[in-house]
Order: sequence, then C-alpha cells, then structure tokens
Amino acid sequence: MDLLSIITMGPPIFLLFMIYRADRVEKEPTGLLIKLFVLGMLSCLPAAFIESFLISALDVIMPDSTLLYIAIVNFLIVGMAEEGVKYVVLKTQTWKHKAFDYRFDGIVYAAVVSLGFAFFENMFYVFGDESAFFIAGMRAVTSIPGHCTFGIMMGYYYGQAKYAEKHGNMQECRQYLKMAYLIPLLLHGFYDFILSTDYEILFFVFIIYVIWLDLRAYRKVKDSAKFDTPVQEQNPYDQNPYGQNPNPYGQNPYGQNPYGQNQNPYGQNPYGQNQYRQNPNEQNQYNQNPYGQNPNGQYPNNQYQNGQYQNGQYQNGQNQDPRYRG
Repeated sequence: MDLLSIITMGPPIFLLFMIYRADRVEKEPTGLLIKLFVLGMLSCLPAAFIESFLISALDVIMPDSTLLYIAIVNFLIVGMAEEGVKYVVLKTQTWKHKAFDYRFDGIVYAAVVSLGFAFFENMFYVFGDESAFFIAGMRAVTSIPGHCTFGIMMGYYYGQAKYAEKHGNMQECRQYLKMAYLIPLLLHGFYDFILSTDYEILFFVFIIYVIWLDLRAYRKVKDSAKFDTPVQEQNPYDQNPYGQNPNPYGQNPYGQNPYGQNQNPYGQNPYGQNQYRQNPNEQNQYNQNPYGQNPNGQYPNNQYQNGQYQNGQYQNGQNQDPRYRG
C-alpha cells in the first residue's frame, strides 16, 4: 500500500477504531458495523445524484455568484442530501435492532455510517487528481473529522430518541429524531458554506469552527460513554439475583413458617390448647370440688354420709343424742 492510500483511507479507519474503542459497556456486533460502513459508502451514490439534480435545477432559477445561492446549495442541497441519506441508512438498519440497547450505541452506529460515507467520498476526490497528496492531507484533518463529527451529533440525539421511546415519551422521541437530522444538516451546511465563499476572513472563522466542532464532538463521546445507560432500564424486582424466588432462603418467609408447619419454634404451643377453643361451660367448675368431692353433695365438717349425720346427729338411722333416746 502506497503513501497516498494510507493518507486517504487511514483517517476514517483510525476514527472508526477510536469510536469502537470508546464503547465501554457493550461492544456492538461486528457484522452490523460492517453492514453500516458498507451502506454508508454506497449512500454516496444517491446523495451525488440528488445534489447534481437539484443544483442543475437551481442554476436555472438564479445565478451562482450570490450568497443566497451558496447558502441554498450548501444547506438545502448538499447538507440535506448527504445527512439525509446517512440518516435513512441509520434509521432503517438500527432503530429496531435488538443490539440497540444503550444510548451510546446511537453514536457508534451514526459515526460508522458517516465514516463509511467519508471513506468513499475521500477516494472519489483524491484518486485521479493531480494534487492528490495535498487534497488527501487537507481532507484528513478537515473533511474526514467533519463527517465523523456530524455523525457523532446525529448519533447522540438518535440515542436520546431511542431512550425516550422506550420510556413511552413519544413526543420527546420525535423531537430528538428531528434534532438527529437537523443539527448535523446545519453543522454540515455551515461547514461547506464557509469553504465556498471567497472572503479571506472566513478562513479564520473556519479554523475556529473546526476546532470547536472537534472539541465538542470529543466531549460528547467522552461524556456519553462515561455516563452511558440502557435505553430501557430494568426493574430491579423483575430479575432477582438469587434466582426465581425473591427470597434468598428458598421460600417466602411470609408464606410458610421457616421453622416448619408449627408456628411455634419450640414445637408445641406452650399454653396447650386454646383456652377459648372449648366451652368453659362444658364442665361446670362448681361441679367438681377442688378437694375431690362436690361441695353441694357433702360438707367437709357437717356431712351426710350414707344417711348418717356425723356430728352426733343421725348415724345408721338412730338418734345418738342422749336427750332423744327415751
């Protein structure tokens, strides 16, 4: 591989590796990333057709020497077409993909599509041109990082839209999807607009703008990767770390006594049977003398036993009192 090929193809591959490396939580499927990169390359073809057709139509309407013409071309034609085809590839290939489960994934997907686009566009501009090395060198530090930056901005809002959708906020989801397209379009349009004018002062504006854009994108990637969250947070009660049963001891402590069937950990109720479970009137407490005999049937001091009065009264039917003997 010669030096020109390295300068042309090296920057997009390097940036692609850096974006992939920044994904800390969960790496995206390699097959999906390759597919997005290839489709990003192929999206250059419809973008070139749209641009050529619309610019030809605009040339009929107004002269190409006015600032309005330059603004329309760079914002409403080039920016709209190029960011539009990238967005279509991104949305159709990743929005419902099962691997899209973290917000940072949106940045990865959009950056891969944009770098695929930049890779193909770079080869188109560099190879066959007399100033190939100069063009390749300039695009390596301007256009290639620019496309990557536009993709990062698109992916940031794209990930926010997915997060809003999973949380049922469809209005916010639609707003973020619009921003995922419009903000890269404006950034791209302003980038090309500055380069298309002949004012020397705007060259310094362009340098400041590119530095700001790169720093902004770098901060977005760093912060989004550091504070990355799932697009749909799991309920901590939906999945128990101990298994299916939420009780780590195997059973619900409120559903079954951990000591067995008997609720008393000592085996039996220490109070015996429930004092209210039997009718206290089933056996009259007065029917049985605590001393062994019925107090109503016998008297401990003056008792009738076998028809005898024991206190000198009647025994065996005879009067024992001498006063009554006759």
